[in-house]
Amino acid sequence: MPRPSVVPVIPAHDRKARKPRRWKPGTVVLRDIRRLQKTTKPLIPHTVINNILRDQLKGEYRASANVVNVLREAAEAFMVERLRYSNAVAVSRGSQTLQQKDMQVVKAIVNQELN
Repeated sequence: MPRPSVVPVIPAHDRKARKPRRWKPGTVVLRDIRRLQKTTKPLIPHTVINNILRDQLKGEYRASANVVNVLREAAEAFMVERLRYSNAVAVSRGSQTLQQKDMQVVKAIVNQELN
């Protein structure tokens, strides 16, 4: 009976290790942004909003699930609006990167309009 062909086993230290794929800067971020823009699921987890409400209400009041969902949507809308304005400030000063000072400018403008 013929012997089956034996494949030689190469020790791990002799194999060439493949480097992980290295994407150009910004590619992964843009891919994540496109993925998140396609979805309709909330960005803020339900448990985070529940914990914040529990801390703020301190057991005095109870909130229904609908109230939690409305608060979560309002918080997301607020954050998206502020980030959109901050991005506009960053673009107007000639930068592609959003910085803390851009958000501070937006905060100052909004506070000035409210007063």
